[in-house]
Amino acid sequence: MADQETVVFKRINWSLPNVTKHLIENGKVGSAITSNEFNIDINGKSTFWYFLLYLNGEDNSTNLFLCLSKPSEMIFDIKFKLGISSSHVEKDLMGPLLTMTSEEMKNISGYGLDKLIAHKVLFEKYFSPFDYEKEINARIAIVCEISLVCKKQLEHGKRLENGGNIEQDIESNDINNCYEKMFENKLFTDFEIKCNDEKSLYVHRVILAAKSPVFMAMMTNDMEEAAENCVTLHDVDSVTMKELLRYIYCETVESIDALAPKLIYEAEKYHLDNLKLMCKNSLISNLSIDNVLDNLIIASRLSCVKDLKFQFSSSLELSEKLPPDVCNKYCHELMQRLNTIHI
Repeated sequence: MADQETVVFKRINWSLPNVTKHLIENGKVGSAITSNEFNIDINGKSTFWYFLLYLNGEDNSTNLFLCLSKPSEMIFDIKFKLGISSSHVEKDLMGPLLTMTSEEMKNISGYGLDKLIAHKVLFEKYFSPFDYEKEINARIAIVCEISLVCKKQLEHGKRLENGGNIEQDIESNDINNCYEKMFENKLFTDFEIKCNDEKSLYVHRVILAAKSPVFMAMMTNDMEEAAENCVTLHDVDSVTMKELLRYIYCETVESIDALAPKLIYEAEKYHLDNLKLMCKNSLISNLSIDNVLDNLIIASRLSCVKDLKFQFSSSLELSEKLPPDVCNKYCHELMQRLNTIHI
């Protein structure tokens, strides 16, 4: 039996109107708000989820949980962060990275944060005093960044064909595989991408233009690339570019942990925000003493210190475990390498 790992990332925004009204009518501790069901598709199958929010949770806190609404036969790992945003606050409040397996999710009603934010902070910071006092419909939104990692199994079976037993791979096929077939097949491609390792990738311009505003501009404006149906990219190799294209076609990435340090730059370049978040989560999950300098440099070059705040906090935790002389050496090396960056 062979396994193929697939990663799907999704950002969910759950708008909460009438929050003040809800608190007035259902202000007792333990009163919950349940979101509508939403789905995340992976390998042609759907998983179904919902949020459970307790604005008046226990211990004077707001509680927020992600729940699996329907049992799934799929085997997957899930990584997610829960948070809250408001028009009154520039910066979203995001909780730590949480991880669970599909088997663990089956055995619990939900998983999340029992102390997302204190009541006092929620009202003083996320609801303006004017809105709360006048009982105007205050609005907040729940934010969730989810990454599903699923292993797609190819089962070896035997089927009778032409009077003989023929062993073959049996793989489920459905309409969600159409884009994957287009990605793997050069048939009907109309645009060539030349990479810096002298290899070419052939794509369908309409798909790239639909997913990326950068490709849209490249292929529709009066540019040389649009006229010649070809672009030469001097700053990316074909392996990295192929995974960016796989994301554009299939919304999945293979070997993201290995490619994230390169792929995150391409995601930034082509304005693929979800792919950038996938790469960011991969970098955070795999943070170690060996790669912390590289990851800090990535954050500096992409000006995403805000986005990678958990990565920096993890870096500080790592630094506390290092002897002072080793920590000083790493800091000195970091400064030297940052000084060589040209933006």
